[in-house]
Amino acid sequence: MNWPVRVRPEAELDALRASRWYEKQRPGLGGRFLVEIGRLAVSLSTNALLYRQSMDGLRCAPTRRFPYAVYFRIQQGCVVIVSVLHMRRNRPEL
Repeated sequence: MNWPVRVRPEAELDALRASRWYEKQRPGLGGRFLVEIGRLAVSLSTNALLYRQSMDGLRCAPTRRFPYAVYFRIQQGCVVIVSVLHMRRNRPEL
């Protein structure tokens, strides 16, 4: 099943902040981070159900190359990305 993927503005801001930090560490790394987040977002359109759902309906998909995860919900036939956070941070309270 394919779902459309929506990215909430807060999640987009999370990803941009992390990208800027990585870019300061090494030029080009911020771009690679955004490519990884984009790859994962595209993957969620077909593979969202692979990730376990918590009690509040939130799911967590870790990235492959960075210590970050994409937190999302499946709502009304759509994958909604709610945040992009470092794995050592607390999950979002929604």
